[in-house]
Amino acid sequence: MKLIIRRVFFNYHYLPVLLRSLNFTRSYRGSTTAQFENFVKSGEIKNPEIAKLYFQKMITMNPLPSTITFDHLLTSISKLTCYSAIFPLYKIMKMVGIQPSIYTINIVINCCCKLSQVDHGFCLFGEILKRGYDPDIVTYNTLIKGLCMQEQIGSAIDVFEKMTETDVRADAVTYNTLICGFCSIGEVSVGLKLLRMMVNWHCRPDVITYTSLIHGFCSFGQVDEAIKLFDEMCRRGISANIITYNSLIHGLCKYGRWEEGRKYFYQLMDRGISLNVVTFSVLIDSFWKEGKIKEACYVFGMMSELGNDPTVVTYTSMINGYCKNFRLYEAVQLFNDMQHKGIQPNQVTYNILIDGLCRNGEVGTAIYLFNEIKSSGQSLDLITYGALLNGLLKNQVVDKAIEIFHSMEDNGFKANICIYNILIDGLCKAGKLVYAGQLFCELCDKRLVPDIITYTTMINGLCKKGMSLEAEKIIIEMEKNGCLPDTFMYNTIIQGFIFEQDVNKAMHFLHEMRERKLVPDVAVISLLNNTLALDQLDNYNYSLKQVND
Repeated sequence: MKLIIRRVFFNYHYLPVLLRSLNFTRSYRGSTTAQFENFVKSGEIKNPEIAKLYFQKMITMNPLPSTITFDHLLTSISKLTCYSAIFPLYKIMKMVGIQPSIYTINIVINCCCKLSQVDHGFCLFGEILKRGYDPDIVTYNTLIKGLCMQEQIGSAIDVFEKMTETDVRADAVTYNTLICGFCSIGEVSVGLKLLRMMVNWHCRPDVITYTSLIHGFCSFGQVDEAIKLFDEMCRRGISANIITYNSLIHGLCKYGRWEEGRKYFYQLMDRGISLNVVTFSVLIDSFWKEGKIKEACYVFGMMSELGNDPTVVTYTSMINGYCKNFRLYEAVQLFNDMQHKGIQPNQVTYNILIDGLCRNGEVGTAIYLFNEIKSSGQSLDLITYGALLNGLLKNQVVDKAIEIFHSMEDNGFKANICIYNILIDGLCKAGKLVYAGQLFCELCDKRLVPDIITYTTMINGLCKKGMSLEAEKIIIEMEKNGCLPDTFMYNTIIQGFIFEQDVNKAMHFLHEMRERKLVPDVAVISLLNNTLALDQLDNYNYSLKQVND
């Protein structure tokens, strides 16, 4: 039987020659079973292939090692995030006569949940019951976490209630998992109720509990609630960690409460908590948004001094700040510096720099950088193409934009509605209305649905060219497609018909505005007052009064 299992194991997964080398053989040759088991239990196995080879040795030993030893080996493999490798090993364990314990099955359930296969985890839950075991707190916590990871919070609550019905008492891990799950879907108030429930059931909240809620409140703009929880946590004698401070500082800075954010930053430093890259990135990003360029540069320089080397995220944030403040020289210098230090720019970095170059009129450099990305084999995305096309069109480099648009499709990229909107807008502004119209008509063939931006761009372009009747046809088409005109669109077409001296059409759309409770802007009102005859003006004023009423 053992020989058959050994063949099954070797057929299941190829074991490299290296793993059958003398070095591995020496690790157990001449060792007693106890010594072998002690090594497996030590947690020193850091290679999944070697772990599998130890497993193969274990199933051929006589007598077989204990279930606990197998559990330690499976734990080592799962810690290496080789979750899928656990399942065949678990099957082989049962085939050779090893009876899995509740701990064994919990390990396999955890792997199912990590692989987003919670349904399989529940199958194993059934196996626990069939074997006569009682599911423990680890079993329930693992399943609850797996469900929360898939945002199946309702099902997670069902498991929680089932657990309490079977007299398994929830611990801090249970509550923290549920609180984090509710916060992730925006139900932070429900998470807060769970915190109160914890206290009532004499389960002590910890820093993870409070940090999850603080992060949740900050993410959804309820910063005052986050501060109250932070103060409550401190009163309970629970020390905030770097993640707590990062969440609170980021929330305060995000909503323009920089002075309060700075207070917690200094408090963080006074308490001797080591700053991490996230802290610096939050501060740098906030400084740029507040226009505090010197402060952003100072914090960036401080990072390395305090032992936190800037990451690609930090560099990208700095480059973005320089570009938005038209300090292109510093942005390019920093871009070159990060590459010299071995930090590879990502797509966001490239997109920001290309956009920054185009904003500053450095179109040639932007094209050079774009071509460099392509030639280096790094992946491009539609955002990169969009940034370059937008920059080229705004700088009136229309022919090059069209060329890049066609090359994009030749390289296998399918343009989305955002790309088409950029092109149609740029072509309309460049006076190339015929080509813009062709792209607009092309949308149907590409199975793309025009949005309000597409329609507005075309209507605006047509009206400016004295083609308001064509613009009217587009309005009729868009309404048939369920997209209603907005105030800007009505203002545009009314102005277009007035400039073309078609007052009746202008009044027709004015009445439509009245029916839809929309009000023309100041420019349109002034134009109507200067254009309409006295009787028309009285009718217009009456219509406008009805709109305001």
